[in-house]
Amino acid sequence: MMSSFVSQEHDAESGSHPSAAVSSNPVLLSSATFRTFSPSRRLFCLLAAFDFLATLFIWILYAHALSGQAFKDALKKEVVNYNFETSLFDIVLLALWRMIILLLAYALFISRKWYAVAATTAITTGFLLIKVVLMQFGSPDGDATLYYLLVLSSLILSWVESWVLDVKVIPTEIKVEQRVLQEERRSLLSDERRGPFTPYSLVSDHSFYTPEASDSEIESDREDHEHLAARRLSQQDQEYIQKGKETMEKTWELMGLNDGWKSEKVKDGIIVESRVIPSGKKIYRLKASLDAKAEDVFNLVVMHPEDAPKWGGNVTYSCVVRQIDDLTDIVYNSTGEAGGGMVASRDFVNLRRWEKRGDVFVSCNVAVECEEMPPKKEHIRATNGPGGWAIREAEGNPNRTEYVWLFDVDLKGWLPQSVIDAAMSFMLYQTGQGLKSYIREHLG
Repeated sequence: MMSSFVSQEHDAESGSHPSAAVSSNPVLLSSATFRTFSPSRRLFCLLAAFDFLATLFIWILYAHALSGQAFKDALKKEVVNYNFETSLFDIVLLALWRMIILLLAYALFISRKWYAVAATTAITTGFLLIKVVLMQFGSPDGDATLYYLLVLSSLILSWVESWVLDVKVIPTEIKVEQRVLQEERRSLLSDERRGPFTPYSLVSDHSFYTPEASDSEIESDREDHEHLAARRLSQQDQEYIQKGKETMEKTWELMGLNDGWKSEKVKDGIIVESRVIPSGKKIYRLKASLDAKAEDVFNLVVMHPEDAPKWGGNVTYSCVVRQIDDLTDIVYNSTGEAGGGMVASRDFVNLRRWEKRGDVFVSCNVAVECEEMPPKKEHIRATNGPGGWAIREAEGNPNRTEYVWLFDVDLKGWLPQSVIDAAMSFMLYQTGQGLKSYIREHLG
């Protein structure tokens, strides 16, 4: 049975599922479910409040300076007898509206979407543009300095708010959350006992063996654990987890395909192959070995996705976008140009899940849509089908690791298959070389 792989994760000493301890950790649950009110977000909210207060004070000074009128008379002219072409009180109301919208979106609801600040900035810019075109300056002896200051400060502050949110708040929060989650995930496999080695094939019939009468106990433990975890997860996160499990089964099935592979590149112990699967898609496979323990390789490569640019060849950026549970997350990656510029830069948003099946560490991934990472204009959003990593200790040598990387990608765009094959072969080989050097540097 395919599910027997999961049973190998059962803790032989305690009789409990090792991931249950991680899921019951309140720190992990809080970081995965709730977003913190970070210092950079507080700075943004203070900026939104300062925007309104500065606009209000400048308008009061402007009202006092209106051709020497008494403040009450100026107030009556600006507010009571409001006229779009002569009054500036509407700029104060615009700043008040901007502050309310931004504080509701980013202080009360702690949103990471850019829609609210984009709307306030766009509306402010359009309103002020119309204002300066139609505005009448009044009497010739009136001082227009404060008028210019009021309009320009409102325009500049609205754009500064957009910049702070996009460049400071969102990236900073993602990096901080990612660091915390990485510390929590490092102990994920620390209590697992290593099973006996399987034969040379990473996925073999021997891996399907399950001790007699152990299925029911382990399934019961898993169901109880998953039921408790589901209570704390949103409906969308539960759907992600289910999709991750389905992807794991599809990936594991593809890992077992041993026939029909065509060699694309063989060099320095790195084998790049391709084949067409029954659905008609062409997938790629990288096979190689590393001088390190399998568990260490798994922890260094799979559990630290933010370090992918250090070994991933063409990967330029990688981060965890959302931590869903202790075995599932969503990761964003971007790549540079490939194939000597024949393939433009791409980016990916992938759902990942990882398990230990027998003595094989497996990590699968598949493309998903995620609100935190909408498509970016500087990249073509490519998609991945079911694929991932299988990592295990080499037979008879616990200090050596054999691994397979299964790669199913739709690069989008109008690219001939020959260009895709050349680009994929080069990219996978480059990744194999980079990973070997990275492992030698950190685990050698």
